[in-house]
Amino acid sequence: AEAAGAAVARGDVARDKRALWGVPVVVKECFELEGMPFTAGIKGYEGRVGTTTSTTMQRVQEHGMIIVASTNVSEGCMFHESTNPIYGLTRNVFGLQRTVGGSSVGCGCAVAAGMVPLAVTSDVGGSTRIPSFYNGLFGHKPTGGTVPNSGCLPAIAPAERVGRFCQLGPCARSSGDLMPLLRVLAG
Repeated sequence: AEAAGAAVARGDVARDKRALWGVPVVVKECFELEGMPFTAGIKGYEGRVGTTTSTTMQRVQEHGMIIVASTNVSEGCMFHESTNPIYGLTRNVFGLQRTVGGSSVGCGCAVAAGMVPLAVTSDVGGSTRIPSFYNGLFGHKPTGGTVPNSGCLPAIAPAERVGRFCQLGPCARSSGDLMPLLRVLAG
């Protein structure tokens, strides 16, 4: 982060990439990152790691954001609870007896706990919005087709139709931080 700040100060970072340069971010464990777990919490994928980096995660890295963790998800990114058979249960930072919401649970917890200011999530039926609501955050599901979801689990055919429903989006403590991250994700 210090090196990133120094690069901006020296003018080494292009003006269009400065907004989030050096900002730490967490991403949902269902996005493919080379060498990182890529299971979506599905037992049959246990031990699976990414062999490449998805388009959206490349954009995050190209804009100088520092991916500090790939976070827990509900099994198959498809349920309203916060557990899966690989990594177990994620608990709400405001009360361990409370739920975190569904799917993007680890991202919601990390932002709510102040570990990072931003997270990249995905949403079909509330996976960004519900954890944001349950954790006092802001989350946005973009209009279908705004952000590419290639390299995102669960991969369901036909991909072009799923891409209209499953959208990658931002989660943040402040509503003002949503648009800068959304611009990066959308390219």
